[in-house]
Amino acid sequence: MALLPQAQTVFREIAFELGVKKSRVSVYMERLGVTRPWRHEEILRRLHVKQALLADEIAARDEMDCSSTTVRKYLAEYGLIDANPDTISYGRLDALGSDSASPPA
Repeated sequence: MALLPQAQTVFREIAFELGVKKSRVSVYMERLGVTRPWRHEEILRRLHVKQALLADEIAARDEMDCSSTTVRKYLAEYGLIDANPDTISYGRLDALGSDSASPPA
């Protein structure tokens, strides 16, 4: 996920104020679910279980910035839906690696 230029500026400002490297700020922001919220079980549990949102609805939220397939994979990984995360497909992207989708010579 490429961060917006504003986010990079914020990370730099926070790092400067704290006297640490920008990379350290970004690592902690990710751990807290600020930069990649779909990776965090607590956030997905709150949205899917407590608020009863579907994967499509979760992915459509502005702060998510990911596909509904990504949300489904993490919901399955955390056992919040009955699906095997390894069998959830990204559709056309998965076909790129198959023999049937080889480019013409």
